Amino acid sequence: MRKSLALAVFLVAGAAAADGNDAAAATLFDQGLAEMEASHYDAACPKLAESFHLDPRAGTLFTLAECEARGGKTASAVTHYGDYQARFERMTPQERVKQKERPAIAERQLAALRPRVPELTIKVRGSLPDGAVVKRDGVPLGAPSLGTSLPVDPGPHEVTIVLADGTMAKETFDLRDAEKKLVEIAPPSPRPGPPLARTATPPPAAPAPGGHLGLTVGAGALSVVGLGVGTVTGILTLGKKSTIDANCVGTTCNAAGKDAADASRTLGLVSTIGFIAGGAFAAAAVVLFITEPKGPRVSVGWNRVQLETSW
Repeated sequence: MRKSLALAVFLVAGAAAADGNDAAAATLFDQGLAEMEASHYDAACPKLAESFHLDPRAGTLFTLAECEARGGKTASAVTHYGDYQARFERMTPQERVKQKERPAIAERQLAALRPRVPELTIKVRGSLPDGAVVKRDGVPLGAPSLGTSLPVDPGPHEVTIVLADGTMAKETFDLRDAEKKLVEIAPPSPRPGPPLARTATPPPAAPAPGGHLGLTVGAGALSVVGLGVGTVTGILTLGKKSTIDANCVGTTCNAAGKDAADASRTLGLVSTIGFIAGGAFAAAAVVLFITEPKGPRVSVGWNRVQLETSW
């Protein structure tokens, strides 16, 4: 394999020197090739990929696949060898001649690398919340990629679920050559909302202007006076009865009996009026009390308070 890789690099280097048109692409290709020959594949492959992006030549694509194969990125190498073969099939006979041994090398490399490519299946436990994004090594994955076995390069990997509020769940792991791995990851719990703070409502306001609290008190007081007068005069009326009984025979009374009878009638009338007035004022006081405007009620409730929080 090392012999075929060395030959491939030689072939591509010559093609780059002969065919390079874009200065930036050519510079990146030369730098990547130098890093590749020094076995610095982590530095070489990105330069070759950028050179191909700027000037998509078949030779550059082939060299990128060779770099990835040497660097152990088997899944990426298989993909780019396959892309090279597809481009080769579309070439004219004259263009194919220029490729020399590259197609045969690509075929041998694909046969050797395909059995070594790891496969990864990612499953989300439970339902995925709205706005959540599943990523593999920082690259967002769509729904069709979830639950499907996909080829990936060997080495360390990271799977994350990021919610709309930035909360993240993460799984890290390593993949070996030809390993088939299932990774299940559960969405994280969203950040809690602002806490609830207990607050009291303002104290009750003074009675609104126009209330009739004074009238209620006044009517209550007059009802007490009226009932008191009725009670007292009623007792006095009963006291006069003994005098009338001692000084009157039938409807005939002496002077003392006549005075007692007159006084009894007057006191009885006053007692009756007092009870009537007291009852009326008492009823008025009750009505005024019931219809008295009420001030605001003091209550304690739970209000949501937004706290300043830095995450």
